[in-house]
Amino acid sequence: MTSQADRADVVLLIACRNEKTALRWILPRVPHGVDVVLCDNDSDDGSVALAAAFGATVVTERRHRRVGAAIRKGVESSTAPIIAVIDGDGTVDPRDVLTLIEPIRSGRADVVLGARVMTDPGRPFPHVMTRVRNRLLRAVTGTPVADLGTARAFSRVTLVPRLSELNERYAWNLSSTLAVMRASGPTRVASVPIAHHARIGRSQISGSFRGSLVAVADSLLVFSRFLFASGTAEEARQRVPRYLRRRRARNSS
Repeated sequence: MTSQADRADVVLLIACRNEKTALRWILPRVPHGVDVVLCDNDSDDGSVALAAAFGATVVTERRHRRVGAAIRKGVESSTAPIIAVIDGDGTVDPRDVLTLIEPIRSGRADVVLGARVMTDPGRPFPHVMTRVRNRLLRAVTGTPVADLGTARAFSRVTLVPRLSELNERYAWNLSSTLAVMRASGPTRVASVPIAHHARIGRSQISGSFRGSLVAVADSLLVFSRFLFASGTAEEARQRVPRYLRRRRARNSS
């Protein structure tokens, strides 16, 4: 990786709160020519010092459970035209970022979602809320998105004008995807398969009952705002029952 977050055409934002162990695995794998910004949400385990030692730019959000605010600061700290975002928990190999950004580099998309491919066949797919969120995403947007995933990439010109609209807690990924999708249209959304590994360490969301509740509440709030946004409300309200009818028809066949 390079040492300054404004020299490459791609910046990788790593969302982090106390992920030092996972960062030891992630940072050496960042591809050459990709700048790194650690978007830190008040870590106290040495994550910041480790990232700085690897040459990453570090931005910090001190308010707890404001990971979305940390990511926003990361976006604002860079001028790279392509922005990739992953969690700092080791579930995504940063080498796969090159695959993730290809549809943007080629001009085919403004937002790319990494659809998770589980690397451990004995491990179940992420919990029920994740599956429900994916189904809601397909229903309210009308796009055949397989998985919202934890890795995504954006073109800067479509993301930056919408930063003030985005959820600044756990639903930043969802709100940013919907905001860019609403602005660019569903045809500018791409999805690519990305290997999903077992997380390293304890989750700040699923490992905490309160964190899980906050994440669910944030996601529902983001979906409701999208549904009733000006110009999209009636169409989105009609999509949900159509989507549910199609699912019931497939299940009964």
